Amino acid sequence: MADQTMAEHAAVMVAKLQTLLQENVGIASVTVDGQQVAYTKLREDLAYWQSVVDRASGVAYNVTITLQGVTSGESDSAEVEVELRNLGDIDGSGSRVGLDKQYFNQRLNNVATPYTDRTYDLDGSGGAPTGTDKQVMNQALNNVPLP
Repeated sequence: MADQTMAEHAAVMVAKLQTLLQENVGIASVTVDGQQVAYTKLREDLAYWQSVVDRASGVAYNVTITLQGVTSGESDSAEVEVELRNLGDIDGSGSRVGLDKQYFNQRLNNVATPYTDRTYDLDGSGGAPTGTDKQVMNQALNNVPLP
């Protein structure tokens, strides 16, 4: 795995597990040298590795939001699509790299980039990126713990 990123390794694991599960439909478990492996465990492993791939690719999740009035008691729900990615992963590649900082600096200097201001709002304050957002970006790029 030394030459692979975690996302690449996860994609390989997903492919292997999908093939293994497809080729062995109906088998509950296998015992080799006294070590039993249940196929339910393989499905759990597949779900884990798929979630790693999804996180790295900035996959969108559907989230249901329900609001309820305090005085009226009436409620309503809506489903929204939310894209999750690592803090500072501006381009959604799955990792923070120099290109992310380049986009960030361009946006701070009012140079057009392919991403919305929300992408650069790393401190959650709203609006265009600020010096505080840049500080968060630098901390994220240098693996400095964030408060």
